[in-house]
Amino acid sequence: MARRTLLITYIATYLLAVGSIIRCLVRFRDDRFWTIALLLGGYLVLLLLEPFFIRRHRLLTYIYLFVQTAIICAVALVSPEVDYWAALFCPLVVQVMHNFPQRTGFLITGIFTVITSVFLLMGLGLEVGLPLILVYAVIYYLLAAFIAIILEAVAAREESQGLLAELQVAHQELQAYTGQAEELAVIAERNRLARNLHDSVSQTVFSMTLTAEAARILFDRDTTRAASELDKLQALAKSALAEMRSLVFELRPTAVSEQGLIPALRHHVVTLERQHGLVVALQGLGVFIQALV
Repeated sequence: MARRTLLITYIATYLLAVGSIIRCLVRFRDDRFWTIALLLGGYLVLLLLEPFFIRRHRLLTYIYLFVQTAIICAVALVSPEVDYWAALFCPLVVQVMHNFPQRTGFLITGIFTVITSVFLLMGLGLEVGLPLILVYAVIYYLLAAFIAIILEAVAAREESQGLLAELQVAHQELQAYTGQAEELAVIAERNRLARNLHDSVSQTVFSMTLTAEAARILFDRDTTRAASELDKLQALAKSALAEMRSLVFELRPTAVSEQGLIPALRHHVVTLERQHGLVVALQGLGVFIQALV
């Protein structure tokens, strides 16, 4: 939108310059006509070629502005009794504000204003020239301020788009880091469970194996000692079962995430009752469950 407004401003000032040129050519039908026509024709040609100068080199831009200013001054000298030529600075104001830093653009706009003031006072006198000086000064600086605002809006939009792109990249990187962190957390949890299994359950199971082997050997020799080993084997089995349950309950139960806490607890209670023939009462958060054998 801002760039479109800038383009419209360019076109409007160009049309303003063309209108002023037509007024000058219509106004003068004497021997000055061809001189003014040649000067204004050169101005129009350079005006249309301005993008070429801007793209090539900064020095060409200064030369372009100097030649255009000289042409306007020549027209002012040839036709001092009119003020139409002053509008020819309007496109130049737009160009300098668009292609130079803001401070430089306002400085050059001030130079155009001074030149216009000098020639208006010389050609029309103080009584007529002073009001026109105020009018053209306001026009020049309103155009300059308008272009400055448009360019600031363009810069702000480009900065916002750049920040949005950076945020999108950062969001993608954060998602990648989150995935990596989750994978590392899973690996760490697996390693912890493996260590716990190795440190506790596997040793208990190994002790159970040795105890079972000892009970088998003593079964024919000493039944008393064999019974003692079997009792020891039962105790080890209970210990291993308790350790396995502890490790399993450290994990997040799938039923909780799929069904919710209360339905998962109910299912677990029913399972315990069926497997062990227990009477289980479950209370919590206003929920009371009691199952009878």
